Amino acid sequence: MKLILATVTLFLSTALAYEIGQSLKCYGSDGWKNLESVKFEKEQCSYSRCYAATIFDVTEGVTGKFGCDLIDYEEKILAPFIENVQKAEELRGLVSLSIDEQELFARADAGKSTIEKIKLREKLPLNGSISLKIDDFEYDLEIKGLIDLSNPMGLYRQSIKVCFGKPEICDNITLGNPILAPWFFAPWFLTKLVTQKKARIVFDQFELNLSISGDLGSALNKVLRDETFQADVKLQIDSDESYVRINYHGKTSVVKFMLMIGNISGPYPLEYIYSQATEIFAAVIVDNAKYFRASGCSEDLCNDSKRHFLDIKN
Repeated sequence: MKLILATVTLFLSTALAYEIGQSLKCYGSDGWKNLESVKFEKEQCSYSRCYAATIFDVTEGVTGKFGCDLIDYEEKILAPFIENVQKAEELRGLVSLSIDEQELFARADAGKSTIEKIKLREKLPLNGSISLKIDDFEYDLEIKGLIDLSNPMGLYRQSIKVCFGKPEICDNITLGNPILAPWFFAPWFLTKLVTQKKARIVFDQFELNLSISGDLGSALNKVLRDETFQADVKLQIDSDESYVRINYHGKTSVVKFMLMIGNISGPYPLEYIYSQATEIFAAVIVDNAKYFRASGCSEDLCNDSKRHFLDIKN
């Protein structure tokens, strides 16, 4: 459900702005209208973003809501969208975001069997990889195995096996408190990883393979000095017929990154994402029957209804 909720949050972030800025011209629809018959008017807006929200239903056709001031978004967009997601047997979605020299693209597909396992808290098979690159330093993680959704915190109450080298030399470690465990585990593990470059971790029916390459010292130095660095992240996770793909590329620093995370996890994440992003687009497809799409942009008349109508048909 976390994947679904994350997609919902990013989708909704395209539909709200409280930041008052330079006057902007946007297309307005005066509520939800049928895109094939309504005449859209040009509005002079005091908000810094135009928005476009469209719904394509295989039985009802295409409707849309356009403008810049969407004060009733909870009732008009949030409630019906969540209602459809909660009833969904299959979900597909994507998000594209550009904010402060950083670009993020995410795509996910949750199939019927995966959603059923999540709802019933069964064991979920996972297979994938995460790659993090900071300038010349690279960290790679491969994952595979089963996660027991009925006991997701079980990891901290069991023994794990940590292996280094070839032939492998393994140690069994018992993890206790989920808050204290990482502080106990990290120091000696990182020291070994720096010298061995590779490690394998096994717990229950799950396995992690880690590797590092490049100049770790330079990367840590930039992190500690809060210098700007180039970061690239690629994530891909597969589970049965479902998948998640995330690509991140941009220039950042520790303070800049923590500030962004703080705003996103703070009391007004939707307002922050929408007001700071130069461009954002999100789409969610429910049971191959309803297509929800929304976008935000910051140029005059950039929420062209004809463009969104064509996009949603293709």
